[in-house]
Amino acid sequence: MEDNELLRVYKKVYDYLNNCNIYEVRNLARAFGVNAPTTDKKKDLILRLIRIGAGISDPGPRSNKGARVKASDASEERVAAVRSLIVDCNEALTYGGSEQPPAEYRFRDAESGAEEFGYGDECATGILEVGKQGHGYLRGYSFMAEEGDAIVSDKLIHQYRLREGDVISAYIVQNGSAAEAVQVAAVNGGAPVFIERKKFDDLPAVYPSERYALGRKDCAFLRAADIVCPLCKGQRGLVFAPSNAGRTIFFREAARSISLAYPKSKLIFVSLDQRPEELTETAGLFPDAAVVAASFEDSPVRAMQAARLALEYAKRIAESGGDAVLLLDSLTALVRVVAYGTVPSGRETAGGIDLAALGAAKKYFAAARKLKGAGSLTMLAAALTGRGVASDADVCEELGGAANMFVRFSREIAARGVIPAIDFSCSYTKWCENFQSERERRCAEALKEMARGRFGAEHIGELFSKTETNEEFIEREELWASARRG
Repeated sequence: MEDNELLRVYKKVYDYLNNCNIYEVRNLARAFGVNAPTTDKKKDLILRLIRIGAGISDPGPRSNKGARVKASDASEERVAAVRSLIVDCNEALTYGGSEQPPAEYRFRDAESGAEEFGYGDECATGILEVGKQGHGYLRGYSFMAEEGDAIVSDKLIHQYRLREGDVISAYIVQNGSAAEAVQVAAVNGGAPVFIERKKFDDLPAVYPSERYALGRKDCAFLRAADIVCPLCKGQRGLVFAPSNAGRTIFFREAARSISLAYPKSKLIFVSLDQRPEELTETAGLFPDAAVVAASFEDSPVRAMQAARLALEYAKRIAESGGDAVLLLDSLTALVRVVAYGTVPSGRETAGGIDLAALGAAKKYFAAARKLKGAGSLTMLAAALTGRGVASDADVCEELGGAANMFVRFSREIAARGVIPAIDFSCSYTKWCENFQSERERRCAEALKEMARGRFGAEHIGELFSKTETNEEFIEREELWASARRG
């Protein structure tokens, strides 16, 4: 786009920046990733900022020579104002013929060739894990530690105010046999803007009230769950499931529904203690999720590191205003993994679980919440039952106190061929009066009463086949009211 056309299209942005003094423009330019902002005249610098901010051009690779890039002192309000004006100008454009709108300002990962965060042929992208010594590593989206992961120095972490779980793009140089990050190009999909960020642990939690509508026409059990035990953003859902009752199907279909209806929500699936042959299958079952899959051959320390990093990644999404959904299979395996990296307390449950390990797993699960003034972290976690193991009962009892949604599976229902074998008679969500109408709550009670019958699970499936949507089902009170009387 020529300069004259750029000035015409982005006149609002240009006028706003032109009213700032040169020092303010330079700080804003640094915030948007403009290289060497002090070398240009004011007008040229504004044009460069607009091109980069609108995604028309890349910032261009930085030289490894000379001083480190100076941090931006631009205020959060000014940066947000410029971004908002750019969005307004983009939305005002009309495109005809083969013209395409300006691409979203994203970066390209040179190694994979896929559009990711970062730019240039020498960029690497990963999720930051911070070690006890203060330096960090760029991990892949498996969250597992791998040989060759780039090192991020503690100086770089402090310079850019990076946090564990941040998605980082950085310029990499080979330092002997190790790859080392020397310059941060992007943080969480945008230029490394040096402004105060909200902190997950400092944000107050509120009751979940914004629902994830999981029900689809082709999935009767999720439609029933939407009414009986609805899932909201920030929910801590505990799934009590014996083996071979369909918990993986439940997780898979719930993830599919969320990815279809809520594409902006980030899905993470954490599966621990798997059989080696199941690892490849797991990634295929959750194509829209970042997958942590650890087999029983992996060291417990490595598995716990990956699970912890996945949680930190979800926290960074939530504190920045996004929505993350973490599916955990299972809490039972997590307790075993945590036990290897936790200093024993010397006290054990009746089932032989150290209380320190149980407390660490509970803290992991309790991280899910709806944040006031930010986003949400939702967690659905399985707890294994029906194995006759005393430790399973300890996990269910201790972690059940942290949950606010309960989904119970039944081996008896599974034996009748109903998969997933959800027992709706004893599945529920706490405080559903905050987001359910009175009619919907009566419908939920009717379905629970029906589920207590001998073939209740089968009848519920037949009942939902008579309507297209849950809204229609709830309105047709004669359907579920007669079922309740029957």
